[in-house]
Amino acid sequence: ITLNAKINGGQTVGGLLGTCEAGTTLEVEKPLTVTGNVTANKGQGSAGGLLGKVSENITIKLDSYTTENATIGTLYQNKGYAGGFIGDITSVFTLDIRDITINGYIRYATGAGGFAGRIEGVNFCVPAMTVSATIYSSNHVGGVVGYVNNSKVMVKNPTVKGSLTGET
Repeated sequence: ITLNAKINGGQTVGGLLGTCEAGTTLEVEKPLTVTGNVTANKGQGSAGGLLGKVSENITIKLDSYTTENATIGTLYQNKGYAGGFIGDITSVFTLDIRDITINGYIRYATGAGGFAGRIEGVNFCVPAMTVSATIYSSNHVGGVVGYVNNSKVMVKNPTVKGSLTGET
């Protein structure tokens, strides 16, 4: 399944969904690819290739996930979070996935990362993934996660290639 995203709007945006309510199960049984542009254009927005923000306990089940030449970010520098998979994670959630590959551009956010722009207040294990992207943030930038606060994060076998640029 390929989604050619042309999303420019709102505070919480994603290539598939902006956010999900508690108890939601998001399941895609075939490989999912996101191309195009995903941009949050309000205040402290969050943009993600799949989901803009996880702030409730949800379940995500995917065969595999790829961004291909996608541009994911916020409209304004120094505002919000941008991630190739999820923009902002502030709640524990269940992730069942075989493969994640991020290709493209992740930009213009307080925190920008290949998997997530921010992980805050949760313990989380980032699955094995490949990031071949250009990631830019004026503050916090990372190949896997841009900004981590009050959390314990474990990353399994990441491969990061590409360009990481931060100004501070």
